[in-house]
Amino acid sequence: MPKLLTAKSVEQLKPGVKRIEIPDGLLTGLYLVVQPSGAKSWAVRYRHTGKAKKLTLGPFPALEPDSKGQARRARRRSARLIAAMATKAARVVARFS
Repeated sequence: MPKLLTAKSVEQLKPGVKRIEIPDGLLTGLYLVVQPSGAKSWAVRYRHTGKAKKLTLGPFPALEPDSKGQARRARRRSARLIAAMATKAARVVARFS
């Protein structure tokens, strides 16, 4: 089971040879991406029309996982945005079908 990501745990992560994605234990679909260069960013993984998609939310530490909950709030906002886009896309497809 994924662990809850905190600012301290994220700061302590060391980059590897390959890019890694670490899931957040609180919100499904929220990942911390750690690049081999050491750069860290937040991303949301989701499915749209059956295809896997990824939306990058922003860098760490600009978006922190806990103190102000910025990364988790951004993930919740992105979920609403993705749902709205899917609804709009479905209406467009229905109109031209």
